[in-house]
Amino acid sequence: MTVDPLLHVAVAAAEAVGLTWEQITSYDRRHDTARRRRAAWAGFREATGASYPHIADLFNRADHTTILYALRRAAASEDAIDLRMVDDARAAADRARWVNP
Repeated sequence: MTVDPLLHVAVAAAEAVGLTWEQITSYDRRHDTARRRRAAWAGFREATGASYPHIADLFNRADHTTILYALRRAAASEDAIDLRMVDDARAAADRARWVNP
């Protein structure tokens, strides 16, 4: 089994929004967890340009449309906290990509 080279970037994005790897890959539907998960996915995508299917595989989702829907919701959000979480996740993912490319 090979480890995805972007795994450490995904972990950094999750931690930037206050989630553990277990929480971000879980199916927990509580509002706060889902909101943070969306922000981490959006930041990860912005930082890496990864495809929706790749993100779905990495974050333990059955289908890329889950990621697509979540990223559309994150992009439509006008909540300052959501926008800040996306920025934090993107910045953390960017840093992680350069620390361990």
